[in-house]
Amino acid sequence: MCILVLFEQIFGRTISDIYFIKYSTEFKMAIFNMKPYRYLLVIFVFFSVFSSAQTPCQVENSQKVSIENIGGVVKPFRKTILSFSQPGIIISIPEEGQVVKKGSILASLDGKKLKIVLKEAKASISAAQLAVEMEEHNRNKTARLLQEKILSPIALTEADFSIKQVKVKLDIAKAKLDLSKLAVKESKLLAPFDGVIIQVLVNTGERVSPGQPIAELVDIKSLKLTVDTPLDLTHNLDKGAQTKVFVGKREVGIAIVRNILPLLDPASGLRRVIWTIQSTEKLLIGRYVTLAPWK
Repeated sequence: MCILVLFEQIFGRTISDIYFIKYSTEFKMAIFNMKPYRYLLVIFVFFSVFSSAQTPCQVENSQKVSIENIGGVVKPFRKTILSFSQPGIIISIPEEGQVVKKGSILASLDGKKLKIVLKEAKASISAAQLAVEMEEHNRNKTARLLQEKILSPIALTEADFSIKQVKVKLDIAKAKLDLSKLAVKESKLLAPFDGVIIQVLVNTGERVSPGQPIAELVDIKSLKLTVDTPLDLTHNLDKGAQTKVFVGKREVGIAIVRNILPLLDPASGLRRVIWTIQSTEKLLIGRYVTLAPWK
């Protein structure tokens, strides 16, 4: 019998009452009228209760996890927050709940200035190419004059050096053109995969900075279930193994083992198993499902 229950049977009071009556006349009379053998019980109760920091007696209840109650919450394999890599003013955004295809335009920045910069970069390319042609012409002219001994050999060296200079400028202009083209391209936010827009975080006309979250995209067709599983239930579980998936008692699809982590969680001693969920259910993300027993 629990020590606290024994205490209540002796005194007719709970242990918490002692803090209020331990110095009262009622408590002293109860001790005085007590039979001798009960003195020993009282001493035993006090030493047992207070030496355990007044914690109630506990019955250890170790519930063994069985294969019948293995389950978890279904989540998407791919989920991303989209953002621009450059600052600008938003001129178009997607709608929440919009179904999108990979490569489709989700949002756009005002690209007027970017297009002007692109034109300037193209003009710089033309100017640099013209400068290269001019220096090459001058070099050929210098070579002829050198043959006629009108100019000294140093003139040809200087002509070659001038050609190298303008070619470097041409390479710089080409790099600026590539950057301008990339800026125009990245002024449009494209969907990296098929999915659904579940959240839009900006408004049209708003100025955004690089990396600022614009929208959240989720792939609702690629689903996963991550389950921390007792080690003894994973011995006969291999990659590619299948089992049925249930919501309550209703079967909603199948689960296929995608990965079994080769380590245990040090705190729980469980092994993580990642399942791919194949289901025709449209609203399965975020729902708790259970797995049928596997052999």
